[in-house]
Amino acid sequence: MSALGMTEAMSDTRALASPKLSGITFLPLELILEISSYLGQKERGRLTQTCRTLNAHLSPELYEHDTKNDDNHALWFACRMNRVSTLETALARNDSLVNSHFEKSHSIGPRNISDPRGLSPLSVAVRAGSIRVAKKLLSLGADANIADRTPWWHGIRFYPVHWAVSPPRRGKWKDVSSRMVKILSANGARLNQVPLDRRPDQLQGSAFHLQEAPIFHALTIPLPCVVAFRREHGDNHTAYKGEINKAFEEQLSLLQTLLRHGADPNLRDSKGRTPLMFLLLQLARYRPTFPFESSFATREETDEQRHIVCQNVLPYIDMLVSAGADLSAQAAYDYDSADGDDGGERKTALHLACGLDERYGAAVVRLLDHGSDANAASVPHGRTPLYEYCEQPPRDLQTAAGLRALVARGARLDQRDGAGRTPLHALCVARAAVCDRVKLARMLVLRWGADPLARDRAGRTAEGYARDNGDGETADFLAKMKWRQNAKKNQKTKKN
Repeated sequence: MSALGMTEAMSDTRALASPKLSGITFLPLELILEISSYLGQKERGRLTQTCRTLNAHLSPELYEHDTKNDDNHALWFACRMNRVSTLETALARNDSLVNSHFEKSHSIGPRNISDPRGLSPLSVAVRAGSIRVAKKLLSLGADANIADRTPWWHGIRFYPVHWAVSPPRRGKWKDVSSRMVKILSANGARLNQVPLDRRPDQLQGSAFHLQEAPIFHALTIPLPCVVAFRREHGDNHTAYKGEINKAFEEQLSLLQTLLRHGADPNLRDSKGRTPLMFLLLQLARYRPTFPFESSFATREETDEQRHIVCQNVLPYIDMLVSAGADLSAQAAYDYDSADGDDGGERKTALHLACGLDERYGAAVVRLLDHGSDANAASVPHGRTPLYEYCEQPPRDLQTAAGLRALVARGARLDQRDGAGRTPLHALCVARAAVCDRVKLARMLVLRWGADPLARDRAGRTAEGYARDNGDGETADFLAKMKWRQNAKKNQKTKKN
């Protein structure tokens, strides 16, 4: 045979021979499983993801190991990251996990994502805004009213609906909280329930709404504590107005969803306050925030920001009233009172609005427009909303729209409280700035006709209280008005 023929024969032989096998996928399954048993869970997971063949062989063992040793981390991952296929695989092995609780804390290190122990799969999904997984869990029998097993903060155990109305996570889909509330409500979630094991004595400061029903979470004003510090805003204190408005719109949408699905607009919180009072207390707690040190802010800047916030609160008031909020409801709404509703003076929402900064006067006007009683008396002291203005006189009467509206709607200047004092008495008793007190005293007497001669049960006039407070300017004005009043009376007597 020639050399050429020999070469061709050898080539044909090599072509007919089977190709040389390479790669782990060509090993027997038993050997692959044995190799994987020496790998850690992370390495085994990466090996499983290399090809479909290995995935089919190794996935069951991975899930089994996950269930036994990692507290169903795959199930948590599916709920947290909105992975329906992973959820179905995890629950296919044990469908009772749908209403279980995670015994350990779970996290994804590089992404700084974590959840505390004691949450149910549904709570994890709701907390993360994983809408597809939440729907799937509910369709598989998850209890929409399953409570957390372990307290997560201040001894509180949430229901899924409380996670739904918690402060929204930036970057999530629009109105995720509202959408989640709709899903939970359609599956029987109770929208007026409060968290379990709440401890009001431990809930102070900014956390005071966490112990309450979902409607109170929805009334937490989204203050510009984040957007105010955006670098692109520079020193312009109104540049973030659009972002504040957007945040308020999302909260308003959440409130509307809750009310439409059965939230009670007259539900009382742990201290007896109604949602309307709770909302106004948010304004009382509000402090303007700026992209620069707040101490450098001018009065114009702080007033402008208060105006922005107040204008966004007005639709909340409208929505609560249209849903049936009781404007005559009374409560001891001072959130610092340890006695709550049992120990303080019970007042209406209008009382509370009149005690706010005068820049929030639009809230007073809106409540009056909805029918609030301008002469509603507090219990037990019998003070009307006008007393609130007199005890905290406005700095600028020209901008005190609420005060003017209150008097225009019939607020009585001759009202007597439990001590027999009129609003003018209350003004002179109050420890306010002299300049503010004398301006309001002039307006009460000269423009609206308050009686400077009126005496309380102790037989004292407003002038006497002004002198006791060292306010000679107001006292002298009232003395002059008393002299005029007496002179008029004497003239009438002589004529008769």
